[in-house]
Amino acid sequence: MDDYLDESIFLKEHDVTIKVIYRLNFDAEKFCGYSKIFKGIPEKEEESFEIYMENYECGMDRQKVMEKFNKLVEEVKTGKIDVEF
Repeated sequence: MDDYLDESIFLKEHDVTIKVIYRLNFDAEKFCGYSKIFKGIPEKEEESFEIYMENYECGMDRQKVMEKFNKLVEEVKTGKIDVEF
């Protein structure tokens, strides 16, 4: 079983990339990962324009993290999170 989750999706219709990074099976910190929304396709995360960030507490399994990630994707698709400038 992998202990590190690193997934991303590009939403062409909104010109944003949504990325999730999470450390599974770890509980020594308050937060073990996050999701970020970037404008366009980030070449290097440090140089990309970050629109939104959501921290994830420790103790979640892969399924729970992916549920939160998919909810974030859906919120962007439906306009609940505004990514237009």
